[in-house]
This record gives sequence, C-alpha cells and structure tokens, in this order.
Amino acid sequence: MTQLIENKVQEEEFTIADYIQSMDDFKDLEETWIIKDILPAESLFLIYAQPGHQKSLFTLNMAKAIVKGDNFLGQTTTKANVLIVDGEMSRPNIARRRNAMKLSGIPSDKLGYIAVSRITKCEYNLSIDKYRHDLIKVLQNSDYKVVILDNIRTLFNVANENAAAEYMPLNSLIKIIRGMGITCIVLHHANKATLENPDPSFAGSSNIATLYDACMSLVADAQSVLTIRVKKDRDSLVREFLHELPVIFHDGDYQILDVEAENQKERINTAAKIMRVIETDVDAAKSTKTLYARCEITKPKELSWKYLFDNYLDETHLTFDNYDDFMKKRAKLIQDLSKRLMEQEDDFQFPAI
Repeated sequence: MTQLIENKVQEEEFTIADYIQSMDDFKDLEETWIIKDILPAESLFLIYAQPGHQKSLFTLNMAKAIVKGDNFLGQTTTKANVLIVDGEMSRPNIARRRNAMKLSGIPSDKLGYIAVSRITKCEYNLSIDKYRHDLIKVLQNSDYKVVILDNIRTLFNVANENAAAEYMPLNSLIKIIRGMGITCIVLHHANKATLENPDPSFAGSSNIATLYDACMSLVADAQSVLTIRVKKDRDSLVREFLHELPVIFHDGDYQILDVEAENQKERINTAAKIMRVIETDVDAAKSTKTLYARCEITKPKELSWKYLFDNYLDETHLTFDNYDDFMKKRAKLIQDLSKRLMEQEDDFQFPAI
C-alpha cells in the first residue's frame, strides 16, 4: 500500500484537534469562481475524453483565459496563475499548441508548464511519494491557484485502471492541493465509444469520480465540434451552463457554436445546391430520390417533397407561401425560378418563405 503524503505532517506533531471548528467559522465563505458557472475556486474538476477529443487543448485554452483574466466561453474569469503538469505531449506538439493559441510572453510564474517528456533523470511517477511531496513543495513556494494534471494514465503510471487502490495516490494528492486553496483540474481517458454508446464513461474504477466537485466529458465530431456533457456537479450550476454545450476551436480560442446559425447556413447551402442541380438537369426535380442523390443529401427517413420542403426550402426562399403553393408551382420553378435566382448569385440570399 502506498504511504499517503499526509503522513509527512507527523513530523510537525500533527493532531486532528487543531482542525475542529464550529459551523459559524464557515459563515463568511461564499462560493467564488475561477470561471463563472464553469470552474469553482478551490474545487476538484475531472475532464475526460477519448484520445484525440481535445481534452488537453480545451484545458490549455481554459488556462490561457485564467492567466490573462479573459472571458472563457463568454463567462467572466478571475485572473490567477496556473501550473500545468503534462505527462503526455512532446515538445514539438506543445510548441504547435502554443502557436495555435497565441501563448507568448507569459512568464512561468504566471503560466508554468512542466513537460514530463523532458525529464530524463528519472521515471517521473506521481504514484511515488517523493514526487508527490516534491510537487506539493513547489505549490507551497509559489502562487499558483490552478493546477492541471494531464493525465491520470501517464502521470500516475496506472497499471490496472479497474483497481480502486491504483487511484489512492491521486486522491491523496488532489485532496492536499484543494486543501491548499488551489483548484485542481484532472484529465483522464474515456472508454472506447461504440455505436450503442457514443459517449462512454471514464476508463477504470468508479472510485475515480468520488472526490470531484464536477465531472464532464468531451466528445468531438468529424467537424471538430466539441460537445460538453456534465456528468457530475455538486451544486448543479456548472451543469446548468455547460451541459450539452457545443463549442469549436477557432482563431486561438474555443467559442460557443451557434447551432441555429450553423443549421441555417447548412440549409442555405443545401438549398443552393438543389437549385443548381435543378437548373442544369430539369429531370432531377421529377424524383426526390434522384434529387437527393444528385445533391448528396443524407438520406432522410422519408423521401418526399414534403420532407425536402420542410427541411431545406421552407425557411430559405420567398418563392412560395406554403407547401401546397410549392407543389403547384414546382414545374414552373424547374423552368425559370432557379435560373433567375442563380443570375442574382452575387447578392444571393435565401430569406424565409
């Protein structure tokens, strides 16, 4: 059994009696935020995702906002110093992310970065007492208010993720960090996704989540849109803001994706494609199946003109008053409407019907 770091305090004649308080001792302590409605101060936060689903990039962007005091996902941030312990990435990968995120001119006492890949004198393993104790001394002698541990698997050399005992060194460390008034963000891997379970839980023992104030998963789609799902939140405030929030990394920062705007853009693009196909091939408008195929539209549950109208045309053209009007005038549309619209392509818009 790994000896807990807390045993070090025995040298100072520790007694639990020194920590007995009345409830009134807590009366003036109000909840404060590092990032409003996202990251509480003095909290433990678990973020997990499958490899390649942006968990390191996402937390680095959080760190950037915290260090600079900038908003993150539109939420206000309390400016604070951040230490990142990275057990995975190589120096070239770190450099690429530094450049993509425009992280320059920030001293290490504001944004400290420990790249374990650079350590050659020993096998750095936070499951070993002396390395955890050394990290705590670093925190005691600095002014970091947020620590990011990236990630459990590489920093703690976990051999059996399903064994609860494997996480005791981690739990011991993060409890001490939180007790020092420091927020700790821990990154972990998720289980492999399947068709039946596209948003899997974190890998390993359920003991992982016991201590955390909030746990959330990140799932990236083929277009690199990241969906945040809050799985645990003691006060529900984090869940209320973050759960099912779609975000995307753009121009050096994560931004909330305006889903309705993106859907409207997709409808506009699809409607334009439909009209172009009709203009060049009148016969394509005789069959919805042919038109869907020519326009490379994902096959809907129902191949019908009604489905086409409702999903792609009803909010993108001024041409028709309603679906019945659309059906009555479809033949004429095939002949002249698309051509007239395409001739105006420089000012081409698809306003609502």
